[in-house]
Amino acid sequence: MDVGMLWFDKEANLGVAERVGKAAEYYLKKYGKQPNICYVNPKMMEEEKLQLDQIIVKSNLTIQPNYFWIGVRRRARSRDPRGI
Repeated sequence: MDVGMLWFDKEANLGVAERVGKAAEYYLKKYGKQPNICYVNPKMMEEEKLQLDQIIVKSNLTIQPNYFWIGVRRRARSRDPRGI
């Protein structure tokens, strides 16, 4: 990820899609770029990977529940084994 933002959303009663959408709206307003990647805790997802419009949502054990690490993914593949 080239540029990212850590977003906390305590509204656990909402689904991941709505919560990522809120984070994406804020990110676009603040940074002027549409995010295309978001990492969340695996406990928050039913699948390992999810596609929401232009945003890929992936699970990552380093992200705490109710936090969203959202931003713009690098164009070249990362050499980091975690896929970050």
